[in-house]
Amino acid sequence: MLARIQETDLSVPYRKGDFYYYSRTEEGKAYPIYCRKQGSLDASEEVLLDQNQLAAEHEFFELGLLQVSPDHQLLAYSVDTSGSERYTLFFLNLETRELSAESIAETSPSFAWATIARRYFTRR
Repeated sequence: MLARIQETDLSVPYRKGDFYYYSRTEEGKAYPIYCRKQGSLDASEEVLLDQNQLAAEHEFFELGLLQVSPDHQLLAYSVDTSGSERYTLFFLNLETRELSAESIAETSPSFAWATIARRYFTRR
């Protein structure tokens, strides 16, 4: 089956504000890498989230959601590492690359940023 699959691939970039968002896969890696470029597709790549790194220490791994805040400064993502379909929601500051101490356990993959960045809605 792997002979028929292009393991190294790139999704079609989409523009949101001044950024182009896309995902890519690499040969030999099981999960996508989420990236963006600012201003132009020729700009340098910024990796937002590498699922391969997150999944490395878990027997089971599923990404529930991945959403950038309206001001493009925060990344909300949720993961399930048990197969229970209950996710833990995390927040990553894209400017400092620091993971927020705040996380929310036992959520569904439902999430929406409010129009005022840093406010959000999720369902437990």
